[in-house]
Amino acid sequence: MPETGSPPQPDRALALGDDEVHVWYGRPHEWADALAGMAALLSADELARAGRFRFAAERARYCLSRAVLRSLLGAYCGAPASAIQFTYSARGKPALAGTGRDLQFNVSHARGITAYAITRGRPVGIDVERMRPSDDWEHIVRTQFAAAEAAAYRALAARDRLTGFFTAWTRKEAFIKALGTGLSRPLSGFAVTLAPGEPARLLSIDSNPAAAALWTIRDVPVGPPYVAALAVAGTGLRVRARTWAPAPQREAQ
Repeated sequence: MPETGSPPQPDRALALGDDEVHVWYGRPHEWADALAGMAALLSADELARAGRFRFAAERARYCLSRAVLRSLLGAYCGAPASAIQFTYSARGKPALAGTGRDLQFNVSHARGITAYAITRGRPVGIDVERMRPSDDWEHIVRTQFAAAEAAAYRALAARDRLTGFFTAWTRKEAFIKALGTGLSRPLSGFAVTLAPGEPARLLSIDSNPAAAALWTIRDVPVGPPYVAALAVAGTGLRVRARTWAPAPQREAQ
């Protein structure tokens, strides 16, 4: 991990085992040539949402990332990308409707990069962030992190604290996204590892290490200045991460 993957075609199925999690990531600004063809995969409501973005760059990023998601899900379902249909939870988390409903997925964007996580029959979340210094991070650690995380952060050398913060943040965000509860679950209610060289792990949920042991946390090596993490329910899972640089493609006839 990572691997370089061929662009999935809407008429070619991708295999995904019940014990696998596939992560795909790429850089939208490198996808401009694919925009015209891929935007045709979007539904009317997606195009309407794209039209509400104020800036052209935001519209392009949304169209591309949504088209890539459709292409990936279509390839796993063995269905045309434009035929993919979504439902949404009360908190806005999307899920597949109809064919392929056992597929679970999540998407994350940071400036210059988009990441996708796809698995079967279990909650999954992914988060990618661009590391940048700020005085806010110390305040967030003090006021929002779990006590164990704050102590681990303070124990880091000053040079490691920026990486330590974003390591913890992406792991925590990925877990919250997997749950689909949004900000209704406080960040202080669960703890993750964050020290450089320490394995990615969920330490406790509501002070319960046994509950945390039922989850898998993995870092996704997307490359600096980005940090990314995956959270998925279950253990003993095989995680594969691949880059994706899409080529222009058309719908299967």
